[in-house]
Amino acid sequence: TCDLTLNLLRSYRRGKFDECVKWQNESLQSLPNYVYAVHNRALCFLALKRVEDAKRDYERTLELAPTFA
Repeated sequence: TCDLTLNLLRSYRRGKFDECVKWQNESLQSLPNYVYAVHNRALCFLALKRVEDAKRDYERTLELAPTFA
């Protein structure tokens, strides 16, 4: 929803990537195959140096949308 997206954007701009992961997780509870949420969470995991989590989400992104760029 709009509030969720606004919270995510605010957190991302402030560099609060742990909060971004929280917002992406909330989004994925409603829409588990939402490729943009999976991909954005991977970006946040990478910023947090959670490489294995990022890798898992990048792989999931490609499963959901093989041509995602």
